[in-house]
Amino acid sequence: MSLAEQVAVAANVAQVLGAIGTVAGIFYAAAQLRHNASTSRATFLLQLEDMSHDHDAVHAKLRPGGAWTEKEAGPATPMEWGQAEDYLGFFEHCEVLIRQGSLDPKIFWSLYGYRLEYILKNKLIV
Repeated sequence: MSLAEQVAVAANVAQVLGAIGTVAGIFYAAAQLRHNASTSRATFLLQLEDMSHDHDAVHAKLRPGGAWTEKEAGPATPMEWGQAEDYLGFFEHCEVLIRQGSLDPKIFWSLYGYRLEYILKNKLIV
């Protein structure tokens, strides 16, 4: 085999190896993107959970046995109404996130659906 033929074979081998490396790189990048997206979703849900804790006082009053579960019970002072409105605002923000596709409605309902049910049981707030 002549030197020119050897160079041509080496160039072909290099091209094949380069193509294989490119395909492997694409698969690796795709896997990294999926992993990063999953991590971002998890971080987002944890941040949402942290934000929900800002409203634990209202949530506790709406839970079974809470102060606002008695008939006709609910926010009575301007401060309590403000807290209840802030709590409802949290859910309004979640609705916006759902509508724009940032928050999966099934995941939202599995995490917070029971809280909405507690709100809906309070006639004064509704």
